[in-house]
Parts: sequence; structure tokens; C-alpha cells
Amino acid sequence: MQVLVNILEKYNDEDYVDICEIVYNHGLKIVEWDLGDVDWMLYQNFIWVKKGICEKTKRFIIAHEFWHFLLKEKSVSTWIYHSLDFKEKRADKFATDILLPKNALLDEYKNFENIPTLSDIFCVPGKVIDMSLKNLLNK
Repeated sequence: MQVLVNILEKYNDEDYVDICEIVYNHGLKIVEWDLGDVDWMLYQNFIWVKKGICEKTKRFIIAHEFWHFLLKEKSVSTWIYHSLDFKEKRADKFATDILLPKNALLDEYKNFENIPTLSDIFCVPGKVIDMSLKNLLNK
């Protein structure tokens, strides 16, 4: 678990996190492919993402699957925040935390108090911004 904490701490002060570079540096490859009914999956050292998924969703998927890779968990999924499963919630939280560094998100929120703009700035789906802000602002 310490490696996960170290990764989050390393990127905590970034304004924009290049998740693709991070996963490449950890030996993972990202492949876009037509997966039929499956939107993404982790298999060995590959994150398979369904061809045509928007960039914002793709970045979140990659961060989510990176968590599973680091913990050596299997993963096949069809949507973000889709499950009540503990492992999936934990992977979603990691993806949110790495892609939305708290200080950067709060700083940008002061300037742009709308979800679509913040979604564009951080290149993540609006529902991820919304959930993160709810968690940060309700504490």
C-alpha cells in the first residue's frame, strides 16, 4: 500500500496529471480495441480500452485500472462508479485522487464554479468532478 501512497503524494501538487505517462513508466501498455460489450479491462500488463471512448472517460479508466494493476487485482468493467464492490470503489477513489489533486481542484473551483469547465481543465468526466467536490466541500 505504501507504493500507492507514494504515487498519490508524488502527483499531489500537479495541476494536470499525465496518467498515460505514469502507467507507461510502471510497465503498462494502453491498447484501444473493439471489445464488444466490455468497455475496458486489465489483462497482464495491458489496459484495454474500448475504441471510441471519450478522452475524459479514458483517462479515468486508465487511472482506475492502474490501481488494480498495482494491487494485482483482476478487472473487467462497463462503467465508472458502477459497482458497490469495495475493490471497485477503492479503485475509483484512487483514480479520482490522482487525477484531481485536491489543492489544484479547489484553486480552480474558486475561479470556475461550474462542473463542465472543471471537467475540461482536468480532462475527467463531470460526474467525477461533481463527486470529488461534494466530498471535499462537505468535510
